[in-house]
Amino acid sequence: MEVTAGDTGTAGAAVTAGDTGTAGVAVTAGEMGATEEASGVDESFSGVGASTGTAGATAGESVGAEGAAGGSGLAAGAEAGVGPDMTPILYERRPPGGRWEAHHVSGDTLLSTSRNIFVLWWQIRANRVMIVTRGYNGAVRYTEVPMLERSEFALADGVRLHVETSGPVDAPVTVVFLHGWCLDRRTWHYQMRALEGTDTRVIAYDARGHGRSSTTRLRSATLRQLGDDLAEVIDAYAPAGPVVLAGHSLGGMTIMEYADSYPEEFAERIAGLLFVSTTAEGATHTCYGLPTSLTPFLRAAEQTGAGVLARLGAWRPHRAVLPALRPGVRWLLFGDEHEPGDLEMTMTAIGRASLRSIGGFRASVGAQQRLHTLAALGDVPAAVLVGDKDRLTPPACAESIAEFLPGTALTVCDGAGHMLMMERPGEVSAALTAVVAKAAESTRAQRHRRGLRLHRDGYDQAA
Repeated sequence: MEVTAGDTGTAGAAVTAGDTGTAGVAVTAGEMGATEEASGVDESFSGVGASTGTAGATAGESVGAEGAAGGSGLAAGAEAGVGPDMTPILYERRPPGGRWEAHHVSGDTLLSTSRNIFVLWWQIRANRVMIVTRGYNGAVRYTEVPMLERSEFALADGVRLHVETSGPVDAPVTVVFLHGWCLDRRTWHYQMRALEGTDTRVIAYDARGHGRSSTTRLRSATLRQLGDDLAEVIDAYAPAGPVVLAGHSLGGMTIMEYADSYPEEFAERIAGLLFVSTTAEGATHTCYGLPTSLTPFLRAAEQTGAGVLARLGAWRPHRAVLPALRPGVRWLLFGDEHEPGDLEMTMTAIGRASLRSIGGFRASVGAQQRLHTLAALGDVPAAVLVGDKDRLTPPACAESIAEFLPGTALTVCDGAGHMLMMERPGEVSAALTAVVAKAAESTRAQRHRRGLRLHRDGYDQAA
């Protein structure tokens, strides 16, 4: 399989393969940029599988069991339990002169079958046309293109989250990935790939004000609100069965807020935890990799800058600014080694975060103290990993988590920085797989007893 993409601002991005009997997949769209599309099919194509309702049912009936690929993938969306607040995303929208963003179908849908070739054509406006042609003679069954289900989920306050799911709905364990501050769900791509083909349900979403999710009000840019958002996502997308939460940086802090705000739900539903490069003590240990004597001055400057950015609203960093930020991001977030593509992905994620989110969450992140929350969680299977060159959440942060959360496996990776899931994908994936295996062995009765203990003891005794 070959993935190619045109230059920025030109048409491109195609996945191509051989003749009759082999996979043939093509995705074309006007003015598609090369950087993101070349990094993986999922960003420009895999959302096709999210189709539900009429489109999914029609596609499944039209193509047939042995027909061209696309029918089964589309029909699968109809079985995913997508509710009225979870709008299927069927194409990529790029405003003139802007970045590609996910969008739900807002135009006519034409499904046609011709000579066993299945063509799905979304005919919207001229700058929003995408044509997807998938295989023939049953060939697409043999492709390795991951088909994620994409949807938009409306939160109680109107913010819409971009959510991606994969794996069987009735899987014995569901894994929810939560990304870091100014990043997005794609930072977990190695770990999501490691779970492909396993009997695991995967949920990954962009936090409010990040990635492809809509912006947030300034007063809602808090960890407490992110914990509430996580509770809504779990209720909507994983209403039953054991759940493993995997959080990086801000994502790990979100998990702690969820545990603090919903202790009984947490105890009865959460069967495993993975903390990667995160902290339960706010900015207590953050020295930015510089002498501690400089920390007060840097922290004051950061807080001042964050306050300014928070008031700039929904604007996002201009693409012309990102190259100038790249050396600083490379030094601050990565350790000795990294894949160039991972740095590119990180930069595009930063470019998608609103300035309000970049600055607005700073106060809540710096003030959080949740060690007492961890101490009350009991014997939930957990692992915490950190790089010894992490300049934002140094090893002392992970050591505190492991100390207060009983039975936690602590791993410190030599030479690694803050983006540990990318820098050490093997170690992080192995730790996640171990936690998932333990979660699969847990029983509802065990989780219920943990919930009763939390209800009886509360968090006050732990504090």
